[in-house]
Amino acid sequence: MVRNIRFRLLLACTFFVCCQSATAQTITIIPSDPIAGEPVGATLSQPFDCTAPQPQLSVHTATSFTFDSVLPSGIVNCAVIPVPPPTISNFSVDLGALTAGNYTVFWNIYVDQTPNPPLLRSSATTNFVVAAGVPAPGAAGPAATPTIPLWAMLGLGIACLTMGGYQLKRHSR
Repeated sequence: MVRNIRFRLLLACTFFVCCQSATAQTITIIPSDPIAGEPVGATLSQPFDCTAPQPQLSVHTATSFTFDSVLPSGIVNCAVIPVPPPTISNFSVDLGALTAGNYTVFWNIYVDQTPNPPLLRSSATTNFVVAAGVPAPGAAGPAATPTIPLWAMLGLGIACLTMGGYQLKRHSR
């Protein structure tokens, strides 16, 4: 009997330790190698929870974004649970068109303890680099090379040819 209890305890501890990495919350930057001026987003993932709300941006500085999720406490009945239930809950967030530099994204998951302040359950952090590149149209960046239409280019060519011909004729006398 004691041997059976020890085996079950060892098995439970093994599952707990091995499955922790599979159930951790993660942050994935999309695209994985962003370029300055292009839209950047992130996918925030956690083990499936039908009560998990969309993370909200709580703090934003020039180089960091902090998202918070506040989970309800107590027994919560989910309106819809897909069959079979997914293993992961994914949330997409938009970080915008960023300039070149180093950035950090934080994601904190809290449990609501009304009337007490929320309790931090878990958090995740990721760092990423936005490389210098050609900015998106309308975004701040280096001055663009002006372009002129084809008809204007032909008009300038004809004007130069006419003036050059006039100068050659004048100097040949």
